Amino acid sequence: MSDHDDFDALFRAEYPALVRELRLVCGGVPLAEEVAAEAFVACWSRWSEVSTYDRPGAWVRRVALRQAGRRRWRRARRGDLERIAASWASTDGPLDLDLLEALRDLTHPQRVAVVLHHLAGWPADDIAEVLGCAEATVRSHLRRGRQRLQRALGTADDLQEVPHAHPR
Repeated sequence: MSDHDDFDALFRAEYPALVRELRLVCGGVPLAEEVAAEAFVACWSRWSEVSTYDRPGAWVRRVALRQAGRRRWRRARRGDLERIAASWASTDGPLDLDLLEALRDLTHPQRVAVVLHHLAGWPADDIAEVLGCAEATVRSHLRRGRQRLQRALGTADDLQEVPHAHPR
């Protein structure tokens, strides 16, 4: 059999059961199908290695379950951020459009670091884990992001340090 035939056989054998399992983990068929498909794409991209495993289907499941966990975390985090934004809007009036525009001008890592640290109260070591970089790199993103915001807004008073609250 060719690599393509072997992969096709794995896909046909594992995909239906994987989607059923992910449906229970993810809470819905569309997301389960998407996660399963992404896991099989990852499998195909590493097929020369994965095909040598005793149980390549187990590898696909591990990848799919990790992806499902990340998606679940992101959905929960998005819900947290939406609640925070709603509470800001209800207690502090509308979000500052100048701040939103200035945040858009930051690099992605700077924007993530500034938002998570100054608006959500995350410590630098947790942000480093999310960004996949060193804590010193996060501090650099924070410093540069604050500098750019200060130049754009004319003040740094809006970015007061947040006590070290930890994300849930």
